[in-house]
Amino acid sequence: MDTMKTGSYLAALRKDAGMTQQETADRLGVSNKTISKWESGGGFPDIAILPALAELYGVTADDILAGETVRQSTGGRQVEQYLAQRYGLRWRIGYAVAALCLLAAVLTSLCASLQAQQQRLAEKLIRLHVVANSDTREDQRVKLLVRDAVLETANGLLRDAQNPEAALQTGLPELERAANEKLASLGCEETASVSLRRELFPTREYETFRLPAGVYRTLRVSIGQAGGHNWWCVVFPALCLPAAEKDFTEACRAAGLTDQEISVLTEDTGEVELEFRTLEWLGKLKKMLWDA
Repeated sequence: MDTMKTGSYLAALRKDAGMTQQETADRLGVSNKTISKWESGGGFPDIAILPALAELYGVTADDILAGETVRQSTGGRQVEQYLAQRYGLRWRIGYAVAALCLLAAVLTSLCASLQAQQQRLAEKLIRLHVVANSDTREDQRVKLLVRDAVLETANGLLRDAQNPEAALQTGLPELERAANEKLASLGCEETASVSLRRELFPTREYETFRLPAGVYRTLRVSIGQAGGHNWWCVVFPALCLPAAEKDFTEACRAAGLTDQEISVLTEDTGEVELEFRTLEWLGKLKKMLWDA
């Protein structure tokens, strides 16, 4: 834009209208110094005031920006150029902010949907979490044998149970006794404690299925100092070896899972992978908040 050309044009328009700078300023609600600045080429009128200025002088905004009377066929190109020059960066920032807000809204909606999906699964599953005394080879071997003993006892408690959680809660002494009897039979000095609680799990993949990260009802077996690696699976429905049901789908349906929920556990697609990883990120965030 040629500020000198526009300034001279404005001065000429004002004089043709028989107005002083002060009169023009009063009509537009600005100071006479502002009018003088425009006419001397010291600056352009603000875009917000262009329509009123053009109407006052009986011309178009394009005329003012061009510094001369232009044909109507220009179709507002001068205004567009002016906006691009003066407000282009501001517009780009605005668009970027709007895009980020939209992305945040989409992610929030997606996360809420994924969390709701995981929570529905969590209401129908009970996880098993066995923690070894230490990471020595012997303690890890003992962990698996204790796991088998606990699973066998749990499977008996859950058979025909109307309320799996209540059955396990009532059977905690029996489960703990099974774990400690196995430890004693192996000549171990350590003892085991068994409890029913809620725990935060990462995404876990098994031979025939995988589970999304999230908080689950959990049968926890802690052996000795509980300083070794974990063993995670599902105690209800019986999906963990050696107590696993032969038919995975049948076991899940018996536990009340819908076909859609079963497909979430078994499908191996990029979309499901993305959903599970998203839930895992949420799980890590929750863990950070819990540990804080």
